[in-house]
Amino acid sequence: MSQNGFKLTILIPRWNAEPYIENCLNSLLKNDYDDYKIIVIAGGTKNSFKIALRYQKKYPRKIIALEQKIPHKNKALNLGLKEADGDIIVITDIDCVYQKNWLSRINEIFQDEKYNVITGSFIPYQDRENSLVEFNNIIHGNNDIKFPHAEIIIGNKLCGANAMFRREVFMNKIGKFEEVSRTGDDKILGKSL
Repeated sequence: MSQNGFKLTILIPRWNAEPYIENCLNSLLKNDYDDYKIIVIAGGTKNSFKIALRYQKKYPRKIIALEQKIPHKNKALNLGLKEADGDIIVITDIDCVYQKNWLSRINEIFQDEKYNVITGSFIPYQDRENSLVEFNNIIHGNNDIKFPHAEIIIGNKLCGANAMFRREVFMNKIGKFEEVSRTGDDKILGKSL
């Protein structure tokens, strides 16, 4: 842990992410917390990885771009974990944008040593009309929840787009994400840590 808090590593695995990468990374780069690194694991369209590489060249101390060869989230997460050196690992999605205090709030919550895993709320882009938006409105309600406030959730239900954990605890208890399933990182974290 640095003098001001924890070092955070943000893992963002995404297949066919081209339309979202710039908004996502720009919002993260505007955060008010400075001790972080972003690892983007991008694949699918050729431009997805190229955009991630362009950001890596522009922000070499903040962003690492890794190429994802197949559409398999857990394999992409494991690829990112190999490069992760933060005290806290943050998993999120590339089609999200973040409040300016998101990372500082994560750091603040992890100051309490009783928490190994935290998660937070999110709301979908309201300008999209698809089944995911409808599903999330039903589950989370169409209210004023701001993404993300990183409130503490107890139990085994984590939000895969907004989950954080202590790297040391994860490595000691789990070691890596199982790769039989393409996804399910939120269930693994919720039940194991």
